[in-house]
Amino acid sequence: MADPYNAGMRPFSAGFAAGFADLYERIDSPDWAARIPRTTSVLFVSGDQDPVGSFGSGVYQAANRLADAGHPDVTTRLWTGVRHEVHNQPEVRDEVFATIVDFYDRAL
Repeated sequence: MADPYNAGMRPFSAGFAAGFADLYERIDSPDWAARIPRTTSVLFVSGDQDPVGSFGSGVYQAANRLADAGHPDVTTRLWTGVRHEVHNQPEVRDEVFATIVDFYDRAL
């Protein structure tokens, strides 16, 4: 919490809330997946206990929308028993970073 860039203890501004709502509306629209270039490789990482990703089902739904829109390279990795910010969870942090590095090595 001492990190000045960590907004975890500060209230959200109205502008942030409005921007977040606008972004959510755009990415939740039925045609968002078709707007992403098919040459873009996509990796989803999440915990299966994260309510933001609907406990995994929302993550798979987003991945499936990309696949259904014709994206050939969509990878999804969920960690069992982990909630939000999997990259900050000590019990899986090393595995998460290894997964991301492996993805980048393959995709780039």
